[in-house]
Amino acid sequence: MSTLASSRITGLSLVPRLQLPAIPPDELRVSLADKVDNARAIAADYRLLGEALWSRFSVGSRDQLWYYRSIVEVIGTARPPGRLLGLLDAQVTEIEALLASAR
Repeated sequence: MSTLASSRITGLSLVPRLQLPAIPPDELRVSLADKVDNARAIAADYRLLGEALWSRFSVGSRDQLWYYRSIVEVIGTARPPGRLLGLLDAQVTEIEALLASAR
């Protein structure tokens, strides 16, 4: 199995849990706050390190962006949009723009 396939399978095992309506709102907020912080760190580190940043991860930029974008999409369809989801969406969009401008 390719790295792309295995990472997406791993990501898929994590992302669907966020679709469950039974997830407590406080738990969702904590998870989203963590993802926003991680995405901010990725953007800041990318500005400093460029493509070398991705060596820190077991998957590359494409899979990292897929994971974060999937979280935005899954939560956005399952829950009304909130401030944290908007922040995560904006941060993922910023990372996408950084990568696009580097190409």
